[in-house]
Amino acid sequence: MKNNNGNVIAALLAGIVIGGAVGLLLAPKKGTEIREDIADSLKKLTKNFKERANAELEALKDIRNEITGKANSAKNEMVNKTNQYKSKVNEASEDFINKADAIV
Repeated sequence: MKNNNGNVIAALLAGIVIGGAVGLLLAPKKGTEIREDIADSLKKLTKNFKERANAELEALKDIRNEITGKANSAKNEMVNKTNQYKSKVNEASEDFINKADAIV
């Protein structure tokens, strides 16, 4: 779904740029004014693109942090469980050795 949104946004931006460029080229202005208008439009488009890219980057960082936090929690839980089982095995082994020593 997100990929389709990106395609729609890219197509929309391309349409805006092309429409703006055609409109500027057909406008009754001097060449220098048209070039300035095109340059201004491209600067605005670049600024908007950078802002959008930065917002997406921040969203990806948030997702990465969430995944990292969940992975660390899962790791810690596994370490705790492993330590609990290790402790139980050690207790059972010591109990077995003590009982075996008592028999012998």
